[in-house]
Amino acid sequence: PLYEEMLITCHEIESGVGEARAYERFGERCGLHRYRKFCSLLVQNLRKGTRGLVQLLEQEVSDAFEERKNLAKKSGEEAGTKMLFPMMMMFGIIIVIIMVPAFLSLQ
Repeated sequence: PLYEEMLITCHEIESGVGEARAYERFGERCGLHRYRKFCSLLVQNLRKGTRGLVQLLEQEVSDAFEERKNLAKKSGEEAGTKMLFPMMMMFGIIIVIIMVPAFLSLQ
């Protein structure tokens, strides 16, 4: 889990590994693009003293939120498509339940 990776990174920094190197390792261990990008922003700030780190991190947050929102939207669309056949089956069953007594009452 992420918490354990963060603890490992803290222990590396406390044991004398450079902060930038510890963040790079953290990104490598996590393996996810978002965490690697986050770590590269931190490393860049440590090495070059980048101005506007807060704005860059806020931009990352909004990008991650948009990506997550798009993923949820896509999952919802896929779920709707998957439910089409079962809904049609239920519709057919309901039609049969309504029509059979109607036809039987006509005879």
